Formats: sequence, structure tokens, C-alpha cells
Amino acid sequence: MTRAICIRCGEVKHGCWTPCRACGHAPHGETELADSLCLSDQMMDDREDMDAVAEYIRDNRIVPVFPAGFRHALAAVRKAKASLTRRGLLPADPDTFVSALTRREIP
Repeated sequence: MTRAICIRCGEVKHGCWTPCRACGHAPHGETELADSLCLSDQMMDDREDMDAVAEYIRDNRIVPVFPAGFRHALAAVRKAKASLTRRGLLPADPDTFVSALTRREIP
């Protein structure tokens, strides 16, 4: 199963698009789904890097954004749009959802 980091609280969870057991947040919308995919072992292969990112989110309540990885993840989310919409992870009208999470681009 995929190991991931919750984009709201920084806790480790199983599955990048599943609700967090610690805070209950479930990613929704293109940006949150792409951020969640970026912060999973599907895109981060070093456990120490994942632990450092989790600590950063817990300490700062900010989602770090890695531009190249985010673009790749966003393309994957958009490719799976029909399936994600059926599962309720993407709204049928993308203009109806705006994430309230704070994000910071990391060069």
C-alpha cells in the first residue's frame, strides 16, 4: 500500500488520496490530489525525505510544493480525471472547489 503524508497535518497515512486518520482531511480537487501524490512513496523514494517533509508540514502547517514533481503529479491527476470524478475526489465543475490549504513553492 502507498505510504503518504497528509497535506493538512503532516501525519503519515496509507494511500495518498485516502482520508487522514489523524485529522480526517481527505484531499479533494486537482491541486490537493496532485500535492498528495507528490507527498507519497509513488513520487518520493527516500523515507528520510518523506519524514523531513512530514515534519515540515507539522511544524509550519504549509504544504511544500516541488514544481517539477507537482507538474508531473498534476498531469497524472488530469489523465485520471474521469475516474477521480466518479470516485468523488474531483468535482464535476472544477471551479466549485478551491483548497484552503497554504502552499509554499520549494525550488
